[in-house]
Amino acid sequence: MMTVEPRRGVTPYKPREGAPVFLSDMIIELGFAETAHVEAAVEAARSSGETVGHILVRQGALSEDQLARALAARYGLNHVDLDEFDVDPAAANLLPPQAAQRYHAVPIGFESDGGLVVAMADPSDSLALTDIAFMTGLEVPPPARAMVGVSALPLGASVEIAAVVSVD
Repeated sequence: MMTVEPRRGVTPYKPREGAPVFLSDMIIELGFAETAHVEAAVEAARSSGETVGHILVRQGALSEDQLARALAARYGLNHVDLDEFDVDPAAANLLPPQAAQRYHAVPIGFESDGGLVVAMADPSDSLALTDIAFMTGLEVPPPARAMVGVSALPLGASVEIAAVVSVD
């Protein structure tokens, strides 16, 4: 079995062994927030309908990047730091800016098998993935989906992404 070096800016995660955990458990396990803050957010989420992660971010107990990392770890997905990752402008320009904004997703590169690597705020959004695959004519396999903090996504004109982020 060949080992592939992770790309710069990508934190690879593997699916967890054993039973699935709640996001709140993952946030505590990763040491991103204290148990008391998380438990209070769980209680607030029950009454407000807001997610635990969003409550913790709003309260300042968790950053958007930490939330994205915790979600990635929970679902066994990669996390992409767009400040470090070398975005391929050819990939970034495949998706119209309006679609990038609508789906909170940006194509950022290509897999060796030709699949499209997409940074998304919510990689479980099957409608967005189906539409992105249709619009680009490329597959977006699960390992090629990556979590990224919503505020980190450059959702303006896709063409501008290439100018902002360094390229190989």
